[in-house]
Amino acid sequence: MMQKSGYMQVSNAPAYDPSGRKCRIIEISIDIGRYAVEAGCGNGKFLKELLKDNIKICAFDFSEKTVDTCKNDISCFNTRAKADLLTADCIDLPFRDSAFDTAFYRHITGHLDEAGRKKSAGECTRVLKEGGLLYFTGFSVEDMRAGNGIETEQNSFLRGNGILTHYFTEEEVRRLFPGLDEISVKTIRWNMRVRGTDHTRAEINAVLRKSRR
Repeated sequence: MMQKSGYMQVSNAPAYDPSGRKCRIIEISIDIGRYAVEAGCGNGKFLKELLKDNIKICAFDFSEKTVDTCKNDISCFNTRAKADLLTADCIDLPFRDSAFDTAFYRHITGHLDEAGRKKSAGECTRVLKEGGLLYFTGFSVEDMRAGNGIETEQNSFLRGNGILTHYFTEEEVRRLFPGLDEISVKTIRWNMRVRGTDHTRAEINAVLRKSRR
């Protein structure tokens, strides 16, 4: 951890693809002592990294079973009760307005249909404080899996495992959060080798800030 100008710089927070492989590094700056929220915490892989740097965070997932598993998996990282975990739906958050300084939405919005994505984006914006930051990640239309499965909406595909995945464009991410100002929106690409052949994985990472009135 490195402290600079009143901020905590988390420079080694790894991001994970759904298979669990560590594949990218992201950089995060959070005001020391502030409060963050993670949507779709899953089994806590990303949450563990945040807790290593003493971030106070509320993490939630739609699945009660997943939340229980996450509580057990992160217990050794949560000795000071820095993380509050609960079951919640990202399209109807149980939080007051302007509750959080930072939000992490990593591969959660892309599992919703268009109406759900808009509701989720609205709820995310609502619970962020003015000047608060959103760290968003979703799969790109350039990803090797885009187009696999049954297309339910444009660039949304339902695969055999029953999971809906939407593949974003950069412009679409910008439009999804009209109440947030762009700091950066970029496509990250890396190779995945399958049976001796390299395939392109791609996701869109965005950092957005809630406008000050």
